[in-house]
Amino acid sequence: MKAKCFLLNGLSVAATLSLLMISCVNKIADESIIEVGNTPIQLSTNIYCVQSRVMENKFQNNDAIGLYVLTQPNKIKDERYIDNAILIHSSSDSFEAEDTLYYPKQKVLCDFISYFPYQKDGFAINQSNIEVKINKDLSKADNYSQSDFMVANTQSIEASNHPIKLTFQHKMAKLYIKIKPKNDNKKITDVLFSFPKITLNNFYTQATYNLENNDFSNFQASSNIYPFGEWSVDNNFLIGKVVNLFPQKIGEQQSITIDVDNESYSCLLPADLSLKMGEISELTINFTPSKGIEVESFHPLIADWKKGENTEIENQQMYKEISLSELNFQSSNIYQLLSKERTPIYEITKELLLSDTMKGQAIVAYPIEKGSTLLTKGIVLDIIGNNQPIHGGTISWNALNNTFEYTEGTHSPIHSFYIDNNNQLVFDTPENIQSVYLCNKVLIDKRGKEINNYPLVKIGTQYWMRSELKTVFYNDNSKMEISIDKIDPTIPSVIKTKKHPDLYFYNDKLVLTNKVAPEGWKLPNQHDWDILINYIQGDVSLLKNTEWTESEESYLTGFDANKTSAFIEGVYRENSSSTCYWLINDNNPSELLDNSAGLLGSRPEYSPIPNMDTKALSIRCLLKQ
Repeated sequence: MKAKCFLLNGLSVAATLSLLMISCVNKIADESIIEVGNTPIQLSTNIYCVQSRVMENKFQNNDAIGLYVLTQPNKIKDERYIDNAILIHSSSDSFEAEDTLYYPKQKVLCDFISYFPYQKDGFAINQSNIEVKINKDLSKADNYSQSDFMVANTQSIEASNHPIKLTFQHKMAKLYIKIKPKNDNKKITDVLFSFPKITLNNFYTQATYNLENNDFSNFQASSNIYPFGEWSVDNNFLIGKVVNLFPQKIGEQQSITIDVDNESYSCLLPADLSLKMGEISELTINFTPSKGIEVESFHPLIADWKKGENTEIENQQMYKEISLSELNFQSSNIYQLLSKERTPIYEITKELLLSDTMKGQAIVAYPIEKGSTLLTKGIVLDIIGNNQPIHGGTISWNALNNTFEYTEGTHSPIHSFYIDNNNQLVFDTPENIQSVYLCNKVLIDKRGKEINNYPLVKIGTQYWMRSELKTVFYNDNSKMEISIDKIDPTIPSVIKTKKHPDLYFYNDKLVLTNKVAPEGWKLPNQHDWDILINYIQGDVSLLKNTEWTESEESYLTGFDANKTSAFIEGVYRENSSSTCYWLINDNNPSELLDNSAGLLGSRPEYSPIPNMDTKALSIRCLLKQ
């Protein structure tokens, strides 16, 4: 006979269970030690912050939870007194099971663990892990409900006739999505003529949850996820879409896409955004017709949940025609074109082409295959300031001697181009045109509590940061020692000055920790610096920005060297028209060279600066190759 349990109305979901225990449910390791008693187990369950359930803020028909009972001191990975019993919510607003569960006969303390939604395999034998999945199509109510993973844990319970309270805690992150017109003077119905289709791109749909650590790991099966809910208009917002996601740090390729009115718009989500366990937040998107979308804010929605984060970013739409007028190169000297799947397929650079026969900035496109930029297959789109019909030719770089060969084209400066479905760059509209994303390529450096975005520049075959390093954390996330307007030569330190708080200088002891450069990047050695100087034919004025001189030669490389000066002999040389960069030993990165790299005043040549332990200099990093 089935014992029925009555569900209380409201936010508490209460179920009193009387279930007959049979051997297939209670798996007892040694019945001579733990025997089945005659006191039935009764449960009272509720969901913490139940607002996140799908329908009417309560469990739905056929929702199933799994139940474990452990006799102390056993943990989930040890022998289990009750092993993954299934309890099913019925149409009578109750949980039912076919059989009765009893406490052990002995007077022992029991720990109760339950989870939702039920899985046949549950927590792996001899482990505290359970595999969790998110259905990529959450637009269906059943899929959305089954993607809400919750766990309840109550400990040290003695046998009694009183119900055991189990409070389910959400382990996923929940995100509500709203759309509004960017122009507050516009109505949402003026800028959108149909309800958009929305997709979250490149999010994990499988992970492993560890009960003891209360965390997820082994993320996999990256996919596009379609949110649950129906759009409606409320106070000039489109509202109604919601999605469950694994707690995680947002990666560089995770984005949101809106398809509406025969156009597709997309944006990368903020790199500093964290989706946290048990947190419910709201993402507000600004929409502008023809120009695209931007994420206006990301913030917590329900006070009972953990506090979320706030951020703003700009977004891009997908392009069929890429106009060079769209490329301002302000945020970086490098753009990337991404396919619909957000795979990089082209790199677009603004760079100095300098040889015995050529000197000038150019916009060049390089194909990307399997994550690598093919510098031997570049296409010169525009040699800036040159109107001769020599554009559209091919450029091939020799990485061994840092030189190039340019085979002239026959076009006037290229103003726009297209990418076909074979990833070929063409100048005339192809039949099989491919829509692509256009994104600035920047170095996102996450460490400690900081996230810094550094613009990039290609000079010859080298890729450099286009600005000085600005951090007070090592790349292992530990905090650097900070000193203000003085240098202690015995302590690795970042040196700041009150007069210019935006400048960062580092002493020799800190540089020698080998914990400074962002991942995949390095401090230059003498060989790296010589390659740079030789490419610009010894004229370091090409590295300086217009702060140094009004000369047209300035800034041609895009290196953008600022007049930061330096700490010399323990003193900040504020009035010095210079900047200095640390160089490490070619053969031993734990040693510095005798000299650092100096750019002085109006001198066009590179100036070696003798090193000393009372110096603090700027840092520029370049990509490891």
